Amino acid sequence: MDIQQRDELLAFMAGHRIMTLRKQHGMSQAYLARGIVSQPTLSLLETGKHSPQPELLRLLGEKLDDSVLLTYAELTEQKNDYIDIPPDEILEALLQYTASWTAFHTNLAVQLSEYYFNLGNREHAEKLVDLAINNKLDSIHYYKACNLKGKFLLYSFDYMEAEQYLLRANHAGNLLDSKLRATVLYNLGYTYFFMDKYDLASTYCAEAVVICQQESKLFWLYAKALGLRGAIYHKVGRLDEAMSSLDDAFVMLEKFNGNLEDKFRVSMSAVDVLESQARYDEAEKYLERLRDLAPDFEGIGDTSLSVYYRILARIQFRKGLYSQAELSVSEAIGHAFNVNDDWSITWSLITVLGIYRDARKRRDAAEQILTIAEEKQLPMQGAIAAEALLELSGDSFPIEAYKAITMYRTALFRTIYLEPVAGLLPKLELKTDDKTSDDANGIESEPGGAESAAANDLGNAKSESGSRNEENQRKETGEV
Repeated sequence: MDIQQRDELLAFMAGHRIMTLRKQHGMSQAYLARGIVSQPTLSLLETGKHSPQPELLRLLGEKLDDSVLLTYAELTEQKNDYIDIPPDEILEALLQYTASWTAFHTNLAVQLSEYYFNLGNREHAEKLVDLAINNKLDSIHYYKACNLKGKFLLYSFDYMEAEQYLLRANHAGNLLDSKLRATVLYNLGYTYFFMDKYDLASTYCAEAVVICQQESKLFWLYAKALGLRGAIYHKVGRLDEAMSSLDDAFVMLEKFNGNLEDKFRVSMSAVDVLESQARYDEAEKYLERLRDLAPDFEGIGDTSLSVYYRILARIQFRKGLYSQAELSVSEAIGHAFNVNDDWSITWSLITVLGIYRDARKRRDAAEQILTIAEEKQLPMQGAIAAEALLELSGDSFPIEAYKAITMYRTALFRTIYLEPVAGLLPKLELKTDDKTSDDANGIESEPGGAESAAANDLGNAKSESGSRNEENQRKETGEV
């Protein structure tokens, strides 16, 4: 906080306190101002539009018998750029002036919102950021608020809603400083990654990486962006580049004492790449590193733990440890449900399709996936579940499964970087009144082919029944 911002905050808080105390004492502005200052000046002071002089604050503090105003008078004289005002008092003051906010109030609300979010008080954090956005002031602080709102929505796994706010923030372009610009771009890349839109994820992530390379102070964000880039590379089948980017990210996080959860996620993405290459011994070494990083997994969130157990289950399955694999899948599902993370829930249930041998359990998992995929618009997961149901149902192919495949085909038309749908989905001859969507023939894949996420799990079950060729199996990829 610079001196100007400090003076603005002092004027705002002093004005709020003067007005509150005056009303509590039953005084009119004319009575309080008498012998001290003019009534119009007092009115400006109460609304924070007039910077008070130390002597004025002392006189008002004495008349109102308030030690806080006397403290404000001392702070005004000191010209120190640090002042200690309880956040709850600032919140109370802000909420009383919502009808007449300026850019100053919006900026204050954004800073306070982030404070409460980091403190774990989501209610206050979201209330403040919503007020900042709803004021719609054309200032840099509005775009900061949009980015913060998008961040909050990402923590709630609401990727489609987060996309809208982050795109608003991105409209500010070069008006944003380097740090905020790179953060917005990273958040957009992260959002599109979990929406399975890897072309957009790659574009925004690459822009974030470039900015971070140019700004030495953004090493923490640079490491996260490298981790995201590695996960995206994995999604599109560029496995060597994925490992290189993930290793660079981990080294940077270690060097600059990065966040434990970020280290955990980057390591999990690396394990995912190694597992997809059938490099199980190396994958297990990375898993040991994870356990060393976080003994008893203290400080690791449920989403990250869901990924950990999901990948561990696949490795155990391939080593013939079937009972252990099923227990790990159960852990993965439990952690995903703990935080209502639909993305992790569906991929964990897809792992059930590949590991469990009980047809009833596999069918239940597929039906759960279809329900979530339709509600949350997760076409890839829905299509994989639909294929499983096609196998499990024989000639009786559920209409829900047909709808899921149709949704997937529609998505593929919009995201042509994926493999042709004809190579991924069965040919359908469905007896229904609904019209089928056109086949996605003619959609070209990128050089090398883009591997679709997590069909590897489904492929395990399908290989047992002989219903699918090995060339059509797909690998579930890493997460950020």
